[in-house]
Amino acid sequence: MISYAVLWLLVVVAWLLLAGALRQIGLLRRAIREPAGAHLPALENEGPALGEALPHLTFNTVNGLGAVSTAALASGSARSSWCSLPRPVKVASSWPRR
Repeated sequence: MISYAVLWLLVVVAWLLLAGALRQIGLLRRAIREPAGAHLPALENEGPALGEALPHLTFNTVNGLGAVSTAALASGSARSSWCSLPRPVKVASSWPRR
């Protein structure tokens, strides 16, 4: 009975190896047919040029608490009071100094 299980396991492994080899052959044939970089889109119209300012757009927040514009992000005024961090507080140290 154990020998049957081992044989079926070998059959499954052989099928997996065959499927992997056929996939690799398919990938190689596709790579030969298509020129290099044929699946990549052209980068000529993919947003603003380097160093150029972003266009002024307004986006709604995911949690529905308002909107953020790219103009506010550029000027640094996009921070709101509910998400700002508290200022650090100086605490007198109780550690004895020598």
